[in-house]
Amino acid sequence: MILESKKQIINFVNEYKKTLKVKINKSKFSNLKSWEVSDKNIRHSSGGFFSIIGLDVKTNYGNVFHWQQPIIKQNEIGILGFISKIIEDKRYFLVQCKTEPGNINFVQLSPTVQATKSNYFQKHGGIKPHYLDFFLDVNKKVLVDQIQSEQGARFYKKRNRNIVVEVYEEIKLKNNFFWTSLESLVDCLQIDNLVNMDTRTVLSSLLFIDKKLTYNPSPDFGFATKQLLHWMVKLKCNYELDTNEMPLKTLDSWVFSENQIKHISEKYFKVIPVQVLIEGREVKEWCQPMIESAQSGLCAFIIKKINNKYHFLVQGKVECGNLDVIEMAPTVQCLTGEYKGIKSEMLPFLKYVLNSKNKIIDNFQSEEGGRFFREENRNVIVQANEDEAFELPENYIWVTLSQLSFLITFNNIVNVQARNLVSYFVTKEDVYG
Repeated sequence: MILESKKQIINFVNEYKKTLKVKINKSKFSNLKSWEVSDKNIRHSSGGFFSIIGLDVKTNYGNVFHWQQPIIKQNEIGILGFISKIIEDKRYFLVQCKTEPGNINFVQLSPTVQATKSNYFQKHGGIKPHYLDFFLDVNKKVLVDQIQSEQGARFYKKRNRNIVVEVYEEIKLKNNFFWTSLESLVDCLQIDNLVNMDTRTVLSSLLFIDKKLTYNPSPDFGFATKQLLHWMVKLKCNYELDTNEMPLKTLDSWVFSENQIKHISEKYFKVIPVQVLIEGREVKEWCQPMIESAQSGLCAFIIKKINNKYHFLVQGKVECGNLDVIEMAPTVQCLTGEYKGIKSEMLPFLKYVLNSKNKIIDNFQSEEGGRFFREENRNVIVQANEDEAFELPENYIWVTLSQLSFLITFNNIVNVQARNLVSYFVTKEDVYG
């Protein structure tokens, strides 16, 4: 089935929802079947999937230099993969309507395969994910293949493989899969919480698919990108990040009860136990811990034209789960704290973003529904006037979309929140430069 418009996709999702039986309930840690809950951590009895650990963090970045928190540890590199095919001279992508326990609206648009290594080795005792073999076949034509980071404040050094493979043969579609174009998929980003986080991160890598663009769109691209990488190296040398695993139950300022792990301030997030029933998944019923945010966050880019090219204001951001200290992040990114009451000088450009009358994108998008319980963040793009001047802190810099796209092809440089915002622009050639 080929769906050619946002309207057709929404109708398909709504009809699919009618066929589902979904039941998600918060529970107690003692009811987490197949999970081992100890003073040290929460881990799956198979040794796979993920665990919740305690982390002690020291840094010279930001306003808080030492803290402790729970964090997700998942050493496996999962697959976030799209199958792509040319049909009647037009490129399409095989999209999955995927039901996750943490999804706000249960069903969201997912890559063809979205699976941990434990999933495809069937440690859950269920069937393999549909179409997995297309991504394990080394003879397939690979259009995109990257190892990318996950949320650095919630995952400890977690990475996933973002991959797109091209096929030529006919594929028999399961009832929750459909073909659609890149343009239609990007159009769906206008709808709150419809396109899941994993789809958005893979979309961010598709800027140069089937386009005549190169990674050298202007004579000064190479020099400018070299300067940009020098800026990143300098920040990595200036900022320190020292992290050590520690027992969950000894975390300072966190309270461990039978149904949650929470901060004494009631801010940031909780770890909660959840019981799940979703018909149509590889396994129909299971239990797991999840992260529940205390409030919605904000991810925003300020963009402006500089020398007739659109530039994105990025920050070099230290997060406790980063593999290599610093990653490029949106202009404003606040996910784990209450930003509405924070002093604007403590969070550069927050006041500007919130007060701007020129928000060209402003909607809510979900975080990954397999680990995060009904978490959504406000995604904003603000366009500044060309004559507006900004005083930049040392960890901020203006970057073109072409530079961001080039850097996304490498590992652990552009963080997932920035990549998710870049996904809005993959079909907008007027923004390249």
